[in-house]
Amino acid sequence: MHIEDWTPYCFIIRDLLYDGSWETMKKDAEGNTFLEPLIQQAQDLEKLAGESLPGSLFLPTGAVEIAHFFSHHQWEMSRLVLSKMDGLYELASAALEEENYEEARALAELLEGIKQENAYSEEIYGSLAVLKGDYAQGIQHLEMAIRLDPRFVPALSSLSLAYFNTQKYEKAIETSQHILENRPEDLLAYITIVDSYINLGLADQALETLRRMNQAIPSNVTGKIQLYRMLREHRRDAEADAVRKDILTIYPSQPHELEIFVTLLFETGNFEKAELEINDYLARNPHHTYLKILLIVPLIKKGFIQEARRIVEEFKEQKVWYYFGKKETLGSFMSESEQKGCGLI
Repeated sequence: MHIEDWTPYCFIIRDLLYDGSWETMKKDAEGNTFLEPLIQQAQDLEKLAGESLPGSLFLPTGAVEIAHFFSHHQWEMSRLVLSKMDGLYELASAALEEENYEEARALAELLEGIKQENAYSEEIYGSLAVLKGDYAQGIQHLEMAIRLDPRFVPALSSLSLAYFNTQKYEKAIETSQHILENRPEDLLAYITIVDSYINLGLADQALETLRRMNQAIPSNVTGKIQLYRMLREHRRDAEADAVRKDILTIYPSQPHELEIFVTLLFETGNFEKAELEINDYLARNPHHTYLKILLIVPLIKKGFIQEARRIVEEFKEQKVWYYFGKKETLGSFMSESEQKGCGLI
């Protein structure tokens, strides 16, 4: 079976713009004498293979190649009335994440070829501007994206961060609240609201938002810790103790969770449990050797001074960056003589 050089692009375009539907793609290509036989050839190839062939099989491709495919076959993108734009937008977003800004812009221009005014292109243009530090232009594009599609969460997220970074905290809060209307468990939206309230000096509103966040995302340890610390800071000790008790019921599965968990155990004087948790975690995750420094507190409390000192010396020699990052925090749970004994001071 003879295969044209352009045949693989039929699979790519089908998946990018038509959710994998040959029938929908063929309707948009109706009357195009260049494309109709090419699409048929792609379908015949799929039948020969005996299975559906995904467009990803023929990736990677870029904006230049896609544009060339359309121009070569005299297929105007403005006539793609049945197409969907999500696929091209995802490619553009991926290019942004990879810092391939020229490719992201070129893909956004292709989206404009399908529809002159669309939220996808505006979001990409806005994000590009913000990444270059041009917040004024970035906000202009992102606000346009929201006008075109008020529920477009990626644009809302980018806009809320742009507002926050330009100290427009009220607008950051309002925009983040719109995100939560569409995505009630969006952690970044909650954090943006909390930090905005803190910057506005509205501690009560920040605390209330943290409570809402912890109800909406009960597994979020970071949010619980932030609530705990704010309650301590504002001397609401009974509430803080209740939150700490809740945190200590969560099984630490990530390195940062273990650090938080054992720090709270240190606060309550439960050094034996802290040691058990650290050793258990290290047994399950032996590559996280940097967490071994947490053991110096329970060891020194048990009187194992030389063992604690050996760990401190090891970190001073091999992991000095982590040693200095944890020295002050761990030292706060020891007396001066204990710190001298293990070599912290």
